[in-house]
Amino acid sequence: MERALAYFLEYYFAHMLDNTVLYAGVRESLEVLRGAGVRMAVLTNKPNRNTTGILAGLGVAEYFDRAYGGNAFPLRKPDPMGLRAIMEELGVGAERTLMIGDSAVDIRTARNAGVASAGLTYGFQPETFETDPPDFVFDEMEPLARAMVAARRAQGR
Repeated sequence: MERALAYFLEYYFAHMLDNTVLYAGVRESLEVLRGAGVRMAVLTNKPNRNTTGILAGLGVAEYFDRAYGGNAFPLRKPDPMGLRAIMEELGVGAERTLMIGDSAVDIRTARNAGVASAGLTYGFQPETFETDPPDFVFDEMEPLARAMVAARRAQGR
């Protein structure tokens, strides 16, 4: 089992960008959010080196203040440890945090950390929103980015 896992992890690292692309509107949305001063981070259960490699390979690493993979903390999502660590590092309270995800694991992570959640209906497992519905649901990233910027402006930020 250990040998198979080691082989898989090496293969995945070597080929992680073979078929990986940004969804439509993501780069533009990241630009809008960065322009509005929104602090952003990535928390995934992918291995850490894949996480940073994918972000760099897709040319979006510079948008994120933090990026952590599943082996960055002793416990993985849906445990809130990673999300709470990011919030502490960025100096952002739960009332100003929004966890955006594409599966019930992300929504459970948000709930476990006491933060709001937004689900995108494309990606890994959006069908799991039926059992774990997010606070907000979006079919595309651009309307979500616009809503976040509007909420910041309404709060005077």
